[in-house]
Amino acid sequence: MIEIPEVVVLADQINESMAGKRIKGIKIPRSPGRFSFYLGDPNDYDTLMRDSYICGGRAIGGMVEIMADDKRIVFSDGAIPRQFDRNEEPNRKSQLTIEFSDGSFLCVGIQLYGGLWCFSQGGFDNIYYSVAQEKPSPLHSDFDKSYYLRLFETEKSEKLSLKAFLATEQRIPGLGNGTLQDILWTAELHPKAKVGSLSSDDRQRLLNSIKTCSRTWPTTVVGKLKETCLEKLVNTRRKSEELPMVSPALDAAETLRDKIIWGQDLLLS
Repeated sequence: MIEIPEVVVLADQINESMAGKRIKGIKIPRSPGRFSFYLGDPNDYDTLMRDSYICGGRAIGGMVEIMADDKRIVFSDGAIPRQFDRNEEPNRKSQLTIEFSDGSFLCVGIQLYGGLWCFSQGGFDNIYYSVAQEKPSPLHSDFDKSYYLRLFETEKSEKLSLKAFLATEQRIPGLGNGTLQDILWTAELHPKAKVGSLSSDDRQRLLNSIKTCSRTWPTTVVGKLKETCLEKLVNTRRKSEELPMVSPALDAAETLRDKIIWGQDLLLS
């Protein structure tokens, strides 16, 4: 699942590197993967999107939206986009390839499963897409203490573990297991602790952690387009004083960094 920090980085990179480009065409593989999910017939994407101009990217919960005139391209879950220059070899496993008039292109691979949706503005009836637009992101001022405390008001919430409370039922769209680990680590709260057992201080500390972890990553990891998001996180951890507490998630990232094939595994690399 693409999470809030990654989505924000992707949207920023799309704005920086693709705004103003004209879409020459869209290609779909002859035999798409079983877990590549499209909207309608993906072979219609080319006609729909051709000659549209990229206006920019937008972070919507755990989804990345590319705006192209009055059309939209949305990636979700395990959809991993990567940008290629005109003289580079595209990803053969791409499940959706956007060709631009300048010869560059964007390939989108899938890890496990993912959504690859193209549609005219207003033409996508998807509950997750709708909810992600309706609910405020932790990065926005609307996600304030008053809004946050309302998340606790249902009786069902009191009986949930913190992990289930934060990462299920779209309470906070885009907050997944990866970010969750850092949030709870920073707040010094156990994932299995029941929501009903939290003191007022615990809840305040959790709110601070949600906003800090969601905000600090995008602010500090944005860098060169040829550096992957995961590599940025590792390098930021080493160099920045803005991340004083080392989390298990970033420890794991550093351990695995040398084992990952960057060309296949992340984000406009």
